[in-house]
Amino acid sequence: MMLAYALLLAVVLPVVDMNATGSGWTYNVRCHDCWAINTFRCANVRICPYHVRRCLTVSIRLNLRELLIYKNCTNNCTFVYAAEIPAEAPRRFKTNSFYYVLCCSGMTCNEGGPSDIERDIGPPATIEEVLEGTTSPQESSKNILPL
Repeated sequence: MMLAYALLLAVVLPVVDMNATGSGWTYNVRCHDCWAINTFRCANVRICPYHVRRCLTVSIRLNLRELLIYKNCTNNCTFVYAAEIPAEAPRRFKTNSFYYVLCCSGMTCNEGGPSDIERDIGPPATIEEVLEGTTSPQESSKNILPL
């Protein structure tokens, strides 16, 4: 009896689709295709070549007030792995660098970006310094001698 079940299982199992979700490889993936400054919105959608099955979003900080965002199709997502990130280049000034990477494999899956970009790029802060040897206008009026 067990031999009959094993034979039935060996014959029927390869015919049955084991993937119930149907989320196998997608061909002719559609990805957002653009580059922009300070916005993750992208209206352009392109159909990727047949052999390319992933979309990517990469963003880097150009300076304190600008982010460069690039979206396109890709067939290689090894840049997402920590071992594949290149070493940091030497620089004089420390900046607030921003590095965001998304690699996905669905239709227009590279839509949008992080939700806190508005908090990340704010208005410039006013810096006030106290200068030595100066007085405020109120103090200087007290030192005037009447003639």
